[in-house]
This record gives sequence, C-alpha cells and structure tokens, in this order.
Amino acid sequence: MKHPARRPAALLAPVLVPLLAPLLALPLLLAGCASPVELSYVTLAPAAPPAARGAGPPLAVGPVTLPEYLLRADLAERLDAHRISYRRDRRWAEPLDHGIQRVLVANLAAQLDSAAVSEFPGPMPVTGQRVSLVVHRFEAQGTTAVAVADWTLHGSAKENAPARGTFEAREALPDDSAATQAAALSELLSALAGVIAAAVTAAGH
Repeated sequence: MKHPARRPAALLAPVLVPLLAPLLALPLLLAGCASPVELSYVTLAPAAPPAARGAGPPLAVGPVTLPEYLLRADLAERLDAHRISYRRDRRWAEPLDHGIQRVLVANLAAQLDSAAVSEFPGPMPVTGQRVSLVVHRFEAQGTTAVAVADWTLHGSAKENAPARGTFEAREALPDDSAATQAAALSELLSALAGVIAAAVTAAGH
C-alpha cells in the first residue's frame, strides 16, 4: 500500500503564511483599539502657603506609619469593610507617608506659629516634643474621604504618660475627580493638625 507523498515544509509555507497573517495581526489590532488610561498625578497640600513663622514651640513630626494597602502609588478606594480597589487613572506624585508628613509639618508650623517644626527623622535634632502617627485609613469611600489615625506626643513634661489620641473624620466629596479627592484628604490633615496643635499647647502649660 502506497502512502501519499508528504509535501515539503518549504512548499507549505507560501500556503500557511497568508492564512496565519490575519490571526497574528489580531492582538495588535485589539491593542490599538484599546483606549489608553489617562493618568492624573495628585499631591496633598497644606491649608496655608509656606510663610515666615514666629517663636512658637519646637515640634518634630514623624514617623508616619501607613498600612500596607496605602503604600501603593495608585489611590485607594474602599468598597466595604473588607475590600479595597485601586484607581488605575490616578496616582500619588510622591510616597503617601512622605506627603502626609510634609503637609502636617506645614500645617502645624502655621497653627503653632512656629519656625521650629520639622520632619523626623531629619537633619535637625529634636529639641522639643515629637508627634508620631499610625494611620489606619486614608482613602475615599463612596462620596466621602475618610481619615483615621492614632497620634502620640512624645517628650512632654509627662513623658511617662505622653498625650495620645485617635483622630477620625470625614470630608464630603462633591465629585469624583482626582483633584477633589486629594483636596478633601488635605482638609482632613488640616483638621488633624488642629488636634495635635491643641495637645502641644496644652502640654507646654
């Protein structure tokens, strides 16, 4: 029994290439049709612009500790008690813990009227009190921005029983833009600075 002769691969190539070409080009066509994500980079901002400050009490701010889910560059949004989503179209322009620390330094310098408010750790030695923060929440949830943080004031006259508290507040989000979300979270940091400034003032008396 004779078997049909096999066609050499060189002869099959001219036949297969025209058939496979549309299939090979399909992923490229689909990628070209996909809409690119337009990224928005946002930062937190202090309540007042930097300015010359007075002779208020010295204060070091830091460290600021964040939960792992807030360490990503993408802005987090809470769906419910157990679920977090990340916005692919908006990112922090700096590490969030650095942004929180930077804005708190500026807000506390303004509220304490002090030119001696600085980041910790930093190049300047701690000459007075220091406030550290453990942030538990700092994200949008629906139409609200939420911040929850524990703060501790170290180095007061009552070092064995430092002042501490838990800050929890919300700020309405009038729209879904990245700028609105960053502005609302900045407002919450201003309110947190007010609480800490009051504790610093009380500890100095």
